[in-house]
Amino acid sequence: MLNLKPLLFVIGAFLSILTGFMLVPMAFALFYHEETIGAFMMSGLFSGLVAILCIQAGRSSDVNLNIRDMFFLTSITWLVVSLFAALPFTLYHGINYTDAFFETMSGITTTGSTVLSGLDDMDHSILIWRSLLQWLGGIGFIVMAVAILPFLNVGGMRLFRTESSDWSDKTPPPYPTYGQVPF
Repeated sequence: MLNLKPLLFVIGAFLSILTGFMLVPMAFALFYHEETIGAFMMSGLFSGLVAILCIQAGRSSDVNLNIRDMFFLTSITWLVVSLFAALPFTLYHGINYTDAFFETMSGITTTGSTVLSGLDDMDHSILIWRSLLQWLGGIGFIVMAVAILPFLNVGGMRLFRTESSDWSDKTPPPYPTYGQVPF
């Protein structure tokens, strides 16, 4: 059975951090007098509200995540963060949600693919948002996971085992004794 309370808490924490990152392009939109400020403001408010609800619903003193919970947490976090991070693209000049989700998932997975055309003429805030999504996918999720998961009594080795495909129990070769040639 999945342990939903800690999962909701972690999803809420990631969404609150995503909401904080939405302030950066909002500041750019404000500085450059771009019309995307409303898109980032509405997206940030909605993401922040859902983050608060998830954190409140996920608060628990009993935290016990097993391997299945970790797999589910990894998958659902990528999906939920991408769903909410696509909102500014959707609210910006009517980009449909499928293209916005593709753009977001492309950024978070750092593949570099894009469905947007005319990037040179786009608002600064949208370009910053695309860059932030690539940064979040590249290193930001690792840093956030290292900051959040210790609160759930999840060590780095459990996270590594979840993300790794190497499940074998390897033993190192024996060290040569004095006077032996190692090959």
